[in-house]
Formats: sequence, structure tokens, C-alpha cells
Amino acid sequence: NPSNSVKNLGEITTSNSDDICNLDISEEDLKTPVNINTSSGSSDFILPSPESGNLMNEPEVLDPNDRQVLVYYTDQMNSHSTLLANAVDAFIGVVSNKDPPNVFISHSKFVMVSAHKLVHIGDSIHRNLIS
Repeated sequence: NPSNSVKNLGEITTSNSDDICNLDISEEDLKTPVNINTSSGSSDFILPSPESGNLMNEPEVLDPNDRQVLVYYTDQMNSHSTLLANAVDAFIGVVSNKDPPNVFISHSKFVMVSAHKLVHIGDSIHRNLIS
């Protein structure tokens, strides 16, 4: 069957009927939880220390509208950061377990969408701040 030609390359198989280039993700895909190994602990992110940057000595007073924007987006940033960290942990687990390509692709899509949401929130904050 030419539409379903399978080549055996050790454990790797390819099929022409699979559409692996389609990166569209439905709402249902976004609601589907990923398998996360909670026994591995949490991810460690390296953040620069406050002393390493060029910080101003005087605190800057925020406009009340800017403060309202930051308060609104704080919870979203925290929840989406956690979602992205969990998605990355699950993706690393898929890679280390050598799961099949369809699992690899679904997890990589979830990482990309999670990161895109975080970037979108950051962009929204930037656009909504007055100063």
C-alpha cells in the first residue's frame, strides 16, 4: 500500500499517512493534560541576581494604572510560567524515554503553545504600561 509505506529502521518507523507538519492545535489539545512525572522534583531555573543588573538606586513610583495592569497580569504570568515549566518537564521526559514521534510532537506543540501564551502576556503588559 503506497499511502502507508512503512520503513523499519531499527525501532523507527515512518508512515506517509501521518501529517507531522500540521502544527495547528485545537482547544481540546490545550485542555488535555500532559503526563508529568512528579517524582522527579521541580525544574530549576537560573535567574540573575538583583545585584548583577544595572539597578537604579531610587525606587520608581508606578502610575496607578500601571500598577493595576501589573496586578491583573501577575496571576496569569505565574500560572502560565508553571504551565510552561510542567510542559518542558514532560517534554524532557518524552525525550529521555524515547517515546514514539506522535507523543514527541504533541508534547513539543504543547511547549510551543505554552511559551507563546507567556510571550503574549508579556507583550500585553508592555503595550498596556503607560510609561
